[in-house]
Parts: sequence; C-alpha cells; structure tokens
Amino acid sequence: MHCEIYVVGVILGWTLHCSGESQLTVGEKGLDVIILMDTSASIDPVSLELAKQFTKIIVKNFGVSARADGGNETRFALITFDQDAKLVFNLNDATVRSVDAVIKKINEIKTSGGGKSLISAIDKAVNDIYFPFIFKDVTRGGPDTNRAVFILTDTANDNVHSTLRLHLRIKALKEHGKFKIFALGVGRNIDRQTLWDIASEPPHEHMFVIDVFKDLQKIGDSIAGKYLAQSSVGERGLDVIIIMDTSATIGIVSLELAKHFMKIIVKNFEVSASADGGNGTRFALITFDQDAKLVFNLNDASVRSIDAVIKKINEIKTKDGGKSLTMAIDRAFSEIYMRLIHMNAARGGLDRNRTVFILTDAAIDTDHYRTAMLKRRINMLKEHGKFKIFAIGVGRNIDRQTLWEIASEPPHEHVFVIDDFKDLRRIGDTIAGKNIDFGECGKPGKVNVHQDTGDAVKGAWPWVGWIGARGKLCGGALLCDKFFITAARCVSEVNETTNEMVPYPTREISVSLGIIKLFDQDIEQQMTSPVNVIFHPNYTGIPEKYGVRYNDVAILDLGEINKTRPTLNSFIKPICFPYHHLIVWRNDTSACS
Repeated sequence: MHCEIYVVGVILGWTLHCSGESQLTVGEKGLDVIILMDTSASIDPVSLELAKQFTKIIVKNFGVSARADGGNETRFALITFDQDAKLVFNLNDATVRSVDAVIKKINEIKTSGGGKSLISAIDKAVNDIYFPFIFKDVTRGGPDTNRAVFILTDTANDNVHSTLRLHLRIKALKEHGKFKIFALGVGRNIDRQTLWDIASEPPHEHMFVIDVFKDLQKIGDSIAGKYLAQSSVGERGLDVIIIMDTSATIGIVSLELAKHFMKIIVKNFEVSASADGGNGTRFALITFDQDAKLVFNLNDASVRSIDAVIKKINEIKTKDGGKSLTMAIDRAFSEIYMRLIHMNAARGGLDRNRTVFILTDAAIDTDHYRTAMLKRRINMLKEHGKFKIFAIGVGRNIDRQTLWEIASEPPHEHVFVIDDFKDLRRIGDTIAGKNIDFGECGKPGKVNVHQDTGDAVKGAWPWVGWIGARGKLCGGALLCDKFFITAARCVSEVNETTNEMVPYPTREISVSLGIIKLFDQDIEQQMTSPVNVIFHPNYTGIPEKYGVRYNDVAILDLGEINKTRPTLNSFIKPICFPYHHLIVWRNDTSACS
C-alpha cells in the first residue's frame, strides 16, 4: 500500500491518500517515525495548531506499537526546536505506547520565544534517536524496516555554516539511514526552496505546504464553485493565451509549479495540428519580467502538437529584474487578439471559446497610469474579446486582491492559488471540466443572488430537493446518491383512531432534484421515487406540547445505481452528514458507501 501525505483544504482539513505503489508503510519489521516540530517565535499559534493536527493524523493513520522495541508496528519519536532542540519522547519511551499517549504529548506542545536552529534538531535526531535505537538495532534493521522523518518548519536557518552542516546531515539520513524525509512548510513566511532541498527525491512528492490562510482562500475563491467556470473546446475550437511571470520574484520551485500546471492544461485541451486551429485548440505563450516576450503565437507552425508546446514550456526560465504585467497584457491584446482573433471571422462567432491564463504573484506596476491601463486592457479582453480570464497565483508573496481584480466574474470561480504539486491535477481538471468529484459533500455552487430578482443562482445549493406525497410538498437534502433526508411527517400520517404512525407507500412519494424553481420545468431536473423509507425509531407522529413532533425525520432510500438513484452533477450534489447516525438507524454499515 503506497501512501502519500497530502496537505490540503482548509484549516484542520487533511487527508492521507493511498495508491498502489510502496512509499511509506509499516513494513514487515515495522516503521520508525521521527517528528521534528518547529516551536520558535516565527511559528504563530495557528500554524502550530495546524502542525500538531497534521501530526496527530499521522499517528492515527499508522498506529502506535504497544512494545518499546516496536515489534513489527510503528514507533514515534518527537523533537521540538527553537534556538535549541528538545527530545520530547524517544522511540522506546514507555510513556508513549499507544495512540492516545502520543497525542497527549503532542497536545502539550507550545511555541516559545527566540530564534530557531533546525540543525540542532537534526543533530539530536541523529545522536539521540538514529544511532542509539535504529543504527544498532538489528531486530528493527534491514531492508524491511521503513523510516521516515517529518520536518515541520518555515525552514529559516541560522547561518551559512549551519546550513551546510544541515544538508550534510540530511544527506546522511537519506543515504545511510534510508530515511524518507518529508518537508512540511508551516508559518507565514515559508522558504519553499529550503523545503525542496531537504525533502527526499523526488521533492514534489515529499514537499508540502500547510497554509494557515487556506480558510480564507476557501471563502474567497472556493474550488467548490469552480466547476461552473470550466472551459471547453466548443464547436469552432478554443484559443488559449498563456501569460507567465518569469520575473525575479518567481522562484525556481514556483516556476516549476507554473510550468507543470500549464502542461496539464495543454494535455487536457490537446493541440490543433493546423495553423488556423480548425475545431481544435490553439495556444499562444507570453513570458514577462520588466519586458514581455511572445514565445509563440496561435498560428505558429512550430507548435502544432502537444509535445511541441510542452517542449517550449520546458525551455522557460526565470530572469532577474522587475515585472510588468501591463506590457504582457498589451502584447496579448495587440499581437494575439487584434491580429489573429478579432480579424479572423473563420475562428469567430458565438461558438468560439477564448481563455487567458495569467500565472503570476500579481505584483503590478506601482505607476498608477500603468495600473489603470492594465485594468482597461483586461476589461477589453473580457467584454469585447469574450475571454475567460483565469488568474493563477504562484510564488511566495501572492497578492490575492490583484488576482481577484483581474480574473473573470465571478472571481471565486476563476482565481486559483497553486501551493504545491498536489494541487495541479485537481485545478487543471477543474478548469477543463474533467474528473470532477460531484460526490464530495458540502460543496456549493454560486451562492450570490440575482440583484434584480433576489433569486438564488441555479446550482447554489445543489443538495436541496423537494418531496411530493399525497398533496404534501416538503423540502429536504441529498445525503449521497443513495439517501435523501426530509421530515417524517412529509411521508407519513397518523391514524386518528389508533394514533399509530402510518407510512405512505413509496410509489406515492416523488423526489425532485436539480431544480431552481419549484413549478417550472428544468432540463437539469431529475425525479425518482424511494424504494424504502427509514423513519427515526422514536418518531410517533403525535404532536406534543406546542405542536412539536419529536424525532421528526426520515431518510429515503433511493435504490440502485443506474436505476432509481439520481446522477450527481454540477446541480445535484450531497450535503455533509454524520453517517454514523444513519448507520445506527439502519443497523448496518452500508450508509452512503
């Protein structure tokens, strides 16, 4: 079982993704995990909580051996560091022989004042953990023993001498100790290059960033809504302009992220073999620093295949100096749009799709005139050129407000921030409208309302549905494609003679999903009937004081896949629900599985 640690989503939102190859497992002779956690002054309390939460999930996923020697299970050791390093507990510590015991120790960690010395933590890991308990322990040695180090820090180091010693120690752990080094960035000023350097090969599989501002990103530019902003080739093809920042503020790692992202986009949309594009996709690429360079245009004969475009992207390098996004937009407007799109009726018309991808940290000219010119050019591309503009944030100091301003409306569907390599495929597929997991719960669409009518936008709350039964009309929510929850009174009545609750026959109950207006026909509407109704076991249907019916809830079983269950899509998605309650009601374990 191959496990990759993905640091994703909002605060406290982590997943452990496993696939078929072997990366980090307990192994036949067990797993030894060393955690190095930065507690210096540069790690704020929120970042520390993120680091602690991540660590606790790792502990829960791998378990903890009840034996000091580990047996064939997992042992943990923890070192915290600021200007000094402290061994909180070692691999053979008798006080940490269970998951709860390790988590208790993690919960007690606090930040401290002063600087930081990562090399002191590495030295302590080597001298107090590796040599005493791993290097000399033949019962836990050999090729069947897996070893991992998780380093959680913003990676600011002491001095040049310490940095050199750090890299030598890390190299020794990787090569002689056979450790996998996972570098996890926490804090507000993450040095991605150092993380990249200390992580195991390949770095993009072992370097992750825990971003304390991910909760703000979810509010502002939620990925959940971006499926509505997907691009497509259309009947007459797609023209894509890539504008890539190569200025000094874009580091090597960030540039590689940007290039990798664009290669995913190219593979998703493919490339037309003809210069006029036919009904396929044409790409143009502009790079910019203080100047702007047209690398290739839409009709360039040298980029008529996926491999040819990717080759050009691979050749891009960063440059010294400032940046002028305005010059890049000017070049896109004059040399691409005006010359090859606006004047080309064969590639125009309503069926023509046009997209601009702007990859930058969004720092723009301080000159107010140039800033105003940039915004005018962007608006012309949006309004007259009918371009969708996606603003992709890369780099270490992303100006999200500027990204927001230059992206197409609504911005939360057209602004993305690339934090690490694990984001790339998901974001690329989302833009292309591919491989979208509509079964992910709690992901709304556009939640704004029409200003003129006050109506909700279609797909805003895709889990909302309607129940019709014996003249009753009720609302409810989709739990997954199998279950729908509503009020029990909507699908039952009380016998006036016996005071017993009488369920309605399932054939008399209809469920409507994917609609925005209740009595209007909608092409997206799906209707079905349940195969079974599961009432709360304590529901009687008899009104109590003030007319309250306690336990007034029922779950409708929508039956089999491809028969009576709805098909999930952009307008029909589930709400989040604590499924263990559903399992208790049903007395089985098949809830939404």
